[in-house]
This record gives sequence, C-alpha cells and structure tokens, in this order.
Amino acid sequence: VVQAIESGMDYNGRAVVVGDWYLTTYKPLRINNQIIGILFVGMPEKDMTNIKELFAKKKFLNSGYPFIVDKAGKFIVHPQNEGEEVKNDAFFKDLLASDKSGVKINYTWNGRNKILYASFVAEIESFIAVSIYEDELNNILVKLRNILIISIVLSIAIIILICIYIANSISSSIQKGVEFAKQISNGDLNAQLDI
Repeated sequence: VVQAIESGMDYNGRAVVVGDWYLTTYKPLRINNQIIGILFVGMPEKDMTNIKELFAKKKFLNSGYPFIVDKAGKFIVHPQNEGEEVKNDAFFKDLLASDKSGVKINYTWNGRNKILYASFVAEIESFIAVSIYEDELNNILVKLRNILIISIVLSIAIIILICIYIANSISSSIQKGVEFAKQISNGDLNAQLDI
C-alpha cells in the first residue's frame, strides 16, 4: 500500500488494517502536487456476523453442526463454545497433525464418539469443520441397510412371481397343444385348438 501511494498511484486489493484483512481502496491526497495523506475505504474480508448466522442455520443429522477453529486452537464460530480454547484437546492436535486439505477425525466429546470433517483455509488461517455424532450416522446407515434389504427381498419375490406366471402361461399353452395332439392321434379330426 505504502509503495503504491508513495509513487502517486491508487491501491486496490487486500490489506491488513488494525490486525484484520480488509478489501480496500487507497487514494493519495495531494496539496500542491505533494502527497499529504491517504483516503481509505475498506470492508472487513471476513463478515463474521453473516458467517455466524449461516453456520447457525446449518444442521447435520440431528445434532451435527459446522464450526470454525483457528490454527491457535480458538473457536471462532461455534454454536455453544465460541471463544473457547481447544488447543489441548485431542481432536485439535489431530487437526494440526493432518495434511490440512481434507481431514476426517474420530474423537470423543462429552462421552460420545464424534466424527469431524475439516479443511484448512489458508486465507483465514483456520479450519472449517463439521462435527457429527457417530451413533446418529450409524442409525441412518442401519435404516438405509434395512431399506436396501427389504427392497432386495421384495424385488426377488416380484421376479419369482413374474417367472411363475410366465412359466404357467407357457406350460398351459403347451398342455393345450399336447391335448390337441392326443385328440388328433385318437382320430378326432374335428378337434380344435384355442390358445
């Protein structure tokens, strides 16, 4: 920013302002063609109010939720524990040890097993994560398994019934043909075949 302004040019782009990233525009202020100040317009790059509202609306299964934890181990956005430090928690240590591009971690939280899916976002130096309880996921998987088994059994039953119907249809026609042939072989030339 300073280099652009000192050379008399405008600056448009990202800049750190009072410790936070902003999307900015800087213009040099001149008196007698000498730069005496800067005109600044900017907005925070992270609109935490909207992010918090969006995250609060999201639910995964019954009690799963998204959250953001920074690389120092502080919850930036969390439904109950915002602002708390978790740098000593096992799940956070596993997050830091991961490759950060796409992480799945199993851990225990308040006595229940949880599954955490997370990805590191370098621009905000934080992990965006979704956490769900394992038993809730297992319940859905059990229901899906049961639905699949019932569907397979019903499909097999329907296929068997169709095969039986087709077999009976074919065999009854063949039986009529055999009866017709017997009548003809017995000398009944007036016999008729109705298929």
